[in-house]
Amino acid sequence: MTEMQNAVLKWKEYNGVGYDSFIKYICGDPQKIIDFYHDERTAALEILGRGLHSVQDIDAHLQYNDGDPNRATIFVGARGSGKTVLLAKIADEASANGWIGANVNAAQGMLDEVLVQIRDNAKEFLTHESLSHNIKATWRSEMTSMVKEINEKNIGVFVTVDELDVKIDELRTLVTTFQHFVRERRDVALIMAGLPPKVSNLLRDDSISFLRRAFQHHLEAIDESEVRFSMKRTIERAGRTIEKDALSLAAENAKGFPFMIQLIGYHMWRQHPEKKSISLDDAAEGIVLAQSGLLLADVSRIHSKQGMIMVCKVVEKQG
Repeated sequence: MTEMQNAVLKWKEYNGVGYDSFIKYICGDPQKIIDFYHDERTAALEILGRGLHSVQDIDAHLQYNDGDPNRATIFVGARGSGKTVLLAKIADEASANGWIGANVNAAQGMLDEVLVQIRDNAKEFLTHESLSHNIKATWRSEMTSMVKEINEKNIGVFVTVDELDVKIDELRTLVTTFQHFVRERRDVALIMAGLPPKVSNLLRDDSISFLRRAFQHHLEAIDESEVRFSMKRTIERAGRTIEKDALSLAAENAKGFPFMIQLIGYHMWRQHPEKKSISLDDAAEGIVLAQSGLLLADVSRIHSKQGMIMVCKVVEKQG
């Protein structure tokens, strides 16, 4: 039985409570996964040693003068490699150090969202004119006005952008505006993240060739020994233990991806939470559920029960 066939079987078994409930069941309740790890960002970064160094590097360079290459940074990695966690951690650190920021995904409407977040986060530093939307002004002129006022208070402005996609025209506007800010020696930072092919396409776009000079952090798979160490420590900190064979199996199947580490950990934990130790059977079942969840995560974007039924029919035809 293939992984997708197994995922479909799980869906059919759980279908009685509805598609949305199944997606939460098979992919894991995000809040419960966070609860299991106590602090999702910290736990992920603990096993992302190279990622933690990246955060520290960027945080340090935000304290230096404008024009530092780390002020424009791109995290490159496959799904589940920890890009979003790193962006969130960097945003937290920058905010804690007094920076004003906005955090968005590359999508239509992102520019308006940046303005809304900046205004909301910097309202005590902005004049009434900057807090009011000027329908005659361009996005660049509105952003320039706010950045100038904020910088005059010796405060920097950062924007994080996840899910980079060159097809989004608003992303080009953001990047070209940031380029002008750099030329004007504004105190700004642009931290982005995307899948390898998406980043490659973006860097090939001549209209925003400025990004080719951005500092790139490539997130590779985490070493299996680090995964074992992190899983074991997380479980023990939560008051339980895990059998040696179960730990090895879980770590091996996580394939070095932070998202899978969390998903497997969550599912094997919840098999028999009343027991002191996580068994090999618990780990095996947790792996099946985690793999099914990963496969169905993209399917869930269809946001319809009909979409899942269609997948079931295709899989059944394949035998």
